[in-house]
Amino acid sequence: TSCGDDLAPWVSFIESGSYIADDTHPCVGPALQEVLKSKKIYLLKAAACNIKEPLITSLRLPNFQSDSIPGCLLEALVVARCNSKVAEDFGEFCESARLLGFGSQLMEDLDEVLIGSKT
Repeated sequence: TSCGDDLAPWVSFIESGSYIADDTHPCVGPALQEVLKSKKIYLLKAAACNIKEPLITSLRLPNFQSDSIPGCLLEALVVARCNSKVAEDFGEFCESARLLGFGSQLMEDLDEVLIGSKT
């Protein structure tokens, strides 16, 4: 995934009041976060979780809640369970992930509970 700060050249084109779901690694850095905040552009961290069988781990990934995973891990899990061809079609990938019980989550702050999460 692209680096979050790759967004910088495009900030001038984003309207105030817009929301950005960031699934990049590394994430949008603190300096760019401040620029977005000053323009009233809302930055949310995107993650995935398993709605059918929650992934509660004793060791949480950095910047993720204990029941959430990054998109790259979601891709690996879905491909391992289905097949590599599922990654060639985004619609098919999303449907396969949904059938395995995965859905999306957004968090407003890396230290806050995810929106829609039960944790």
